[in-house]
Order: sequence, then C-alpha cells, then structure tokens
Amino acid sequence: MSPTMKEIVNADNIIEKHVNLTNQDKKTIEEVLSTIKRNALYNSKIHGLYHSEKVFLFSYLIAKHERLDEIDHQIITDAALYHDIGRINDYEDSLHGYCSANRIDTVVKHPIYKDIENLNILKAIMDGHSVSDERRDRFIDDYEITDVERYYKLYDILKDADALDRKRFFDYSDSYLDERFLRIDVSKGLIKLSEEINNIYKQNIKTNVNNIKRPEVGRFQCFHSIGFDFFKLASVLEHGILSKKEMQKLDIEGVSNFEGGNLDDYVSVVDGRLINKGGTAFPTFVMNGISFVCEVDKLYSSDEKNTQSYCIEHGIPYNKSLHDDEKYVYSRIDSDQINHIFLSNKVCNKDVREGLYIYNSLSFSILKDRINHYINNISDVINPDLSEMNKLLSMYKKTLEDYFILDQIQKNKVNKQVVAELEGYRIKINNIIQDWIYQKYQYELGKNKDEIITIDDIVSHELQKLGFEYNKSQTDKGYLFSYEKIKTKSR
Repeated sequence: MSPTMKEIVNADNIIEKHVNLTNQDKKTIEEVLSTIKRNALYNSKIHGLYHSEKVFLFSYLIAKHERLDEIDHQIITDAALYHDIGRINDYEDSLHGYCSANRIDTVVKHPIYKDIENLNILKAIMDGHSVSDERRDRFIDDYEITDVERYYKLYDILKDADALDRKRFFDYSDSYLDERFLRIDVSKGLIKLSEEINNIYKQNIKTNVNNIKRPEVGRFQCFHSIGFDFFKLASVLEHGILSKKEMQKLDIEGVSNFEGGNLDDYVSVVDGRLINKGGTAFPTFVMNGISFVCEVDKLYSSDEKNTQSYCIEHGIPYNKSLHDDEKYVYSRIDSDQINHIFLSNKVCNKDVREGLYIYNSLSFSILKDRINHYINNISDVINPDLSEMNKLLSMYKKTLEDYFILDQIQKNKVNKQVVAELEGYRIKINNIIQDWIYQKYQYELGKNKDEIITIDDIVSHELQKLGFEYNKSQTDKGYLFSYEKIKTKSR
C-alpha cells in the first residue's frame, strides 16, 4: 500500500533530498492535510484526494519560494485542494474549473473571503486552471479582478502545481507533464520530487496490474464495434484493436464517442457465447455499426462492484454501462486475431445519411473532439461550412454549463428537460455530419447527386483503398467480409 502524504512529508529520504522543509513547514502541511473536507472532493484516484494533496504540497513549496503573504497562502491552499470539485469524470474537461469555481464558496469559509476581491481571485484561478493560458485575461473581467498582477501570480502557481502532478501519468500518456509549459522557474526544480512521489503510487498500480483477477482462458470468439467510424478501419487493419495505453505507445490518435468505450488497459468486446442470451451490448453496438469478429485466448470480466478509479488503480476493467455480454481483452487484439468484418442485416444497406455518427455526452470536450475527428477526415475532399455547427456547439455548451452549476436536487428536477435539450442539439449535429460523410464518399465513389451510398459501399471502398481483396458471405444475422492483403497500401 502506498504511504500517505503525511508519511511522505515526514520521510527524510523523499522530500528533504529536493527541498528544505522546516519543522514549522511540516506542521503547517500536516494541519492542512488533516482538515481537508474530503466529502467535497471528486471521488477518484485520478482527480480526487491524493491528487489534491499533491497539488497542495507543490503549491505550498512554490508559494513559499515566492514569499506569498498569509492571505495569498490561504487562497492558493484552498485552490489547490478544491480545484477539481466540479469534476464529473476523469477525462480532459475544460469546463470543470468553472464548475469548481461556482461551488467553492460553499466549501471554504475562511474570514479572508469576506473581502470579495480574495474570493473573486480564488474563483478566477480555479476557473482558469482547466483552460489554456490564452484565456486567462478573460477571467479578469469575469470576476472583476482589480489587482491583476496578484491574480497572475496565483494563477501561475496553481497551474504549475497542478501540472507537476501530471507525473502521476505514465510517460506514454497524452496527459504526461511537458515541463516546457511550466511558468515559474522554481516549479522546474520540483519535477524530480513529483516524479519520486508519483513513482511510489505508480509502482503500486503496476504491482496490481500484474496480479489482476484470473481471466477465462481458451479460444473465444468476440465482437468489437467501431460504430460508423469508417476512418478507424485503416488503423485497426494495420495495428489491431488497442487499449488507450497501447494507442498512446504507438502515437495513434483516438477519440471517444461517449464516456464509455475502450479503457486504459483493456479493449471492450462482446462475448460471442452470450449473444443469444439476452445481453444488451450485442444489439446496441454490434448490430448497429461496423464490427470486427475476433478470436482471442483470454477474456476478462469487469468489476461491477467498485468505482472506476478503484478499478484503474487495481488494474481491473470497469464496466460502466453494465452490459451482461460485455467483456474485455487485456491490452490489445492483434490484427491477425481479427477474422472478419461484420455488418448486420439492418446496417449493410443503410444509407450513410441515416447513420449515427455522434452520441450525446455530458463531456463537452469528448463531443468537440469527436466532431473535430470527422472534420479532419473529410477535409481532404470537402471544405465544410462550420457556422451552423459552431452555433449548435455553443448552445450545447451553454446548456451543460447551466446544468453543472446546479446542486443535485436542482439537477434531479431538470434532468429530463436537459437531456431532451441536448438530444435536440445532438440530432442537428448528427445531421450535419451525415451530410459531410455523404459528400466525401459521393466524390470518392463518383456517385451522382442524391444517389444512395450504403454502409456496405463504404466498407467495400475502404478495403479496396487499403489494398485488400475481399469476399462477402451472408449469415442469419448479417454479412461477413473475409479479406486478404493483395498489394502495398497506397493512399
């Protein structure tokens, strides 16, 4: 088990190698750690208590070096501890700082916040910590900051302290610390300390991964769906189906379509033995998209009893959607383990202008990344007009912002209304993407205007582009594409 932050602070062989702490420093740090309002924190091993403790430690060390006065020490302490209380998941999310700022005055009650300037600076740096530096001046007006230099100083300290804890990620992660973006010189001197503290935690994770629950062992047929993301076909056929970490190792770009999907260490699949036993993943995903039929030698079941952060920490898969027939493959499914591409009867002849390309999401960054994914992949053929898309995204974001600042009772009252509103925007966004996809393949396939283009047409076209010869056979549930490489890929 990893030591507590208190134990780390008092361990002479850890912090003392990097910075000098007086007995009074240690006492002050321990007092703060003892009074954290844990119930206010986001419940996660990634952005929860341990992260808040480390960000506080780094902010304390930076603030000490910068000789902050007592009031600013208190502001940076509260910001460090509670900067993620507005989170609803562990993804990249530029909105959570805003949500945290809107809740902070219900958490901190120190007398210094009777001075509205102190409270406003606290809120401004919390709001700003989750967005790029280019937007930091916006918060000066938003929070009516009068002492701008003071705000800049505290903003930089919080951003650096939060960034330093990016050493908790593995070095192949997109979230890993890029020290070039640290703002204060002293912060760069704390990189080794952050690395050492986080290595203690990461070693615990690696140990747990090596002792994950015993999998089912044998030869198993399973299905992995990519929805209607035609642009994933090339990567899957070349590299196989990869977990997030495996994608990061190979520097392969991947975007989610909703909060679920592949995990850090696992690939989500449907167990072929369960498709006729009433499971929900097969009809929801495999029958409504492009799927790969795979044969693997190990399948892992999810841990439905524990939180996602617990499962990540202990190296076990977490089934957020609780589909009975969903299981997991550890790390990757190699391309030679993929036997066929499968299109269900209801999908094969579907017009691409009827496809579901975007899902509703409570994470605006996931939604935006997904849309950018489509834009990047159609822009070689068409130059889309983004004016209507940008209007819809602005309204979608505003609805989420208004929703996230509500307390839970208020959320429960408006939940159905908000879901309906977001779904209305999603349908319009999806309609735009449908038209983009159609225009791209109308050009590539040489189709006349309004001539139907099917999912079958595009899968066949993409296989030909990639240099594959294929045969198509029919089963009771749909069509199987058997393919073989016949020439060097040229695109």
